Amino acid sequence: MEIAVRGNVLVAAKVENLGDVLNCARGLFGPELIRSVQLSGVLVAPKTSCFAMPSRFVKQLKLQRLGTRKARTGSGFAFFGIYEPIRLSVLDRDCCVDVIKVPDGCPVLLGRLPLHLLDLTLDEDNNRLTGNPEHDGHPMIDVF
Repeated sequence: MEIAVRGNVLVAAKVENLGDVLNCARGLFGPELIRSVQLSGVLVAPKTSCFAMPSRFVKQLKLQRLGTRKARTGSGFAFFGIYEPIRLSVLDRDCCVDVIKVPDGCPVLLGRLPLHLLDLTLDEDNNRLTGNPEHDGHPMIDVF
């Protein structure tokens, strides 16, 4: 299966096993036992709806499979495994989001839903991620 994603903006991110983060907060173990990965080449992919990670990172974080989801790709439809949520940190902001497992060889994809949760936007003129200009660059959520 081939996944063709367009984009040229790469960002650094920290991904942590959310179950470990919560168990550490509950005092069950220390922060040194939180499984995490530091990533330097996360592809900003606003046409992708989710956060996707290659299989090797899903295994490294010991994430459990929750189910399967049908997805539209550039080459048709495919089914992907949905894995338990992680804590994602990008540009000093964080959110919790489910993980879609993609084949090794595919980049880590930062799609539109995690971008929205992080309140970040793609500045295409300068090829970078920035805080949402509608919120003066400060992280904000909407509650109506």
